[in-house]
Amino acid sequence: MADKGIWIAARAYGTKQAAAHTAPVYVLTDRRGFKNDDAVAKIVNAMLTRLEEFDALKVDAGSELEVWSVDEPLKAKLADQPRQILQRVDEARKVYAAMVDRP
Repeated sequence: MADKGIWIAARAYGTKQAAAHTAPVYVLTDRRGFKNDDAVAKIVNAMLTRLEEFDALKVDAGSELEVWSVDEPLKAKLADQPRQILQRVDEARKVYAAMVDRP
């Protein structure tokens, strides 16, 4: 018996290069999930490193986009996007921290 969860999917091939693939069906074994404990920390660290790129990103909507061709309401939305992105980056950091802290 598997020591952790597994997934199963079916693949089928037909005539004239037809192919199909099902969505996976997840099977829990002894109520254990699919977390690969050995890989989680490495993946989380890689993703956190990528998120750091957003902290240093400086975008000037006036030079990056053709702001002159849009109305004022859209200009305000474009100006607010960096704040919204950084908010989502912070949310992502919390999710990754929780992944590492789980038993």
